[in-house]
Amino acid sequence: MQPIVFKTLDEFEEFGHKLAQELTPGDIVLLKGDLGAGKTTLVRSISEKLGTHDLVSSPSFAIINLYHGGKMPIAHFDLYRLSQESDMENIGASDYLNGHNLVFVEWPEHGGDFFNDPDIIIDIGIIDHGDARTIKLTRKNQ
Repeated sequence: MQPIVFKTLDEFEEFGHKLAQELTPGDIVLLKGDLGAGKTTLVRSISEKLGTHDLVSSPSFAIINLYHGGKMPIAHFDLYRLSQESDMENIGASDYLNGHNLVFVEWPEHGGDFFNDPDIIIDIGIIDHGDARTIKLTRKNQ
């Protein structure tokens, strides 16, 4: 699949709004990309469209944030600070994989094979250090 190019942050956020309409409880979405690529921005735009009124921020230090108040609870993981798959059980990650939460995982490679069957993988790239982004979206069984 060819990457989708977004020239502005508004276009990127609109993509999140459209994607939100396709997501359901139990979906696992892996977010890949460099620091500052827009992983949390994408989660924020999706969460807003789903009606979450919670402040969506990077869970870099908390590792997991849970957002309520929308169409479904959202579990937002940031695994940047983890180093091995066994850390996933130590933080209680499996508790959030209950089929009720929409799950977003930033830096999934830091969790080993824990999230080995995602519904969607999104690779985000930065173009020329500006607001432009590319997204390569891969769906399960694609």
